[in-house]
Amino acid sequence: MGGGRRLPAAKGGSGMWTLGAAWLLLGAACSGSAQLMFAETKSVELNVYNETIILPCIVTNLQMKNIKAMFVKWKLEKKEFFTFEGLTRTTHTHENFSTAKLVSEENLSQGDASLSILTRQAIPGNYSCEVTESNREGEIVMPLIYSPGSAQLTFAATKSAELYVCRETVTLPCIVTNLQMKNIKAMFVKWKLEKKEFFTFEGLTRTTHTNESFSTAKLASEETLSQGNASLSISIYQAIPGNYSCEVTESNREGEIVMPLIYGPEKWFTKGESSLVIVFLVLAILFYWSQLGIILLKYKITLLKKVCLISGGLIIIIFAIAGSVLLVSAVYVPKNQIGLGIIVIPAVILVPLQYFVLQTVLEEKRSLIVIGVIVLKSIGYLIAVIGFALCLGACPSKSSAIVIAGLTIMALIEAVGLIYLIFRGTSRKRQLSRG
Repeated sequence: MGGGRRLPAAKGGSGMWTLGAAWLLLGAACSGSAQLMFAETKSVELNVYNETIILPCIVTNLQMKNIKAMFVKWKLEKKEFFTFEGLTRTTHTHENFSTAKLVSEENLSQGDASLSILTRQAIPGNYSCEVTESNREGEIVMPLIYSPGSAQLTFAATKSAELYVCRETVTLPCIVTNLQMKNIKAMFVKWKLEKKEFFTFEGLTRTTHTNESFSTAKLASEETLSQGNASLSISIYQAIPGNYSCEVTESNREGEIVMPLIYGPEKWFTKGESSLVIVFLVLAILFYWSQLGIILLKYKITLLKKVCLISGGLIIIIFAIAGSVLLVSAVYVPKNQIGLGIIVIPAVILVPLQYFVLQTVLEEKRSLIVIGVIVLKSIGYLIAVIGFALCLGACPSKSSAIVIAGLTIMALIEAVGLIYLIFRGTSRKRQLSRG
């Protein structure tokens, strides 16, 4: 094939792997799928009248979004001819593919590992793009075939784009695979959301027009538009999940691709962290109701006090249920923060409730036991609130342990109160029997 040109592996591989090993170890703790996913590309058309050809390679589920953790390898018929080491930003190419280069190094951290090659060096055949992000990797294979040209622009297929709310921006991939003129002045790009236009780019004048709701929208790289890269970058604060369409015109040829933007599998808390937050709050509530049951059965209290104690217990149950539902959603969305707030902030109700329960069974109005319990419980609540405040400023959260610690203290104090009531009730029963 291609005159029998031999393609030995790119040089300098051992040095690159040594430098990359640290990133592989560093990413071992990362969560999520170990398999990188790609926008599908059935084939790429090679037109000999074009100066360059772009081989699209778009990763759709990056997590770290850090070029230093990435490594890219391109092969032709399983023979390596190009590598890029993100840690050192070094490129190694085979001499037969000396013009090969990443379309945009800056966009690699967003998942764009597409390759640009001069047409005179492009050989029809099966190309594979292998991308590694720390300890996660994946590969896509696409054929490069000769094409006489078509009036219809074709695109690298994209099943969906993923929105990670802990990232600053989201990139909507749009790669045209059969441009002919390769001239930005002949191109026009239009983006729509649910068939409503919100972004246009006029290549002739290099002017951009955006809807005010998408003021941060911009082409991922104007420089590579002439190579077919019409991908769009938007701030996550303006990106709205839904069906986006990319329409590209090159002179009298045009085409359109539609893709949904969905929330990516990213969580503010891990499943275990969310579970612990909920469990310790539930335990604190259960211990309180157990104390209340003992009070109602063994002690005489006024009707007003009964209503207050029961009402307070019901209110905290309602907040706990609502907060738990919002906190444990499948992916991270802003309502996770609301859920944690509904769990932590109303937990303060348990502090005065604990005071009234203990005061009911103690004859001394200012018992050291009551004071000590309330102080410790207040400290637990304060720790939980501080943890909540710290979590709000981090995405994903790294202070969940503080919230859990605070709720744990509150649950333990409730348990101590329950044990004390059981012990005091037993002592009281013995005194009455003796009397």
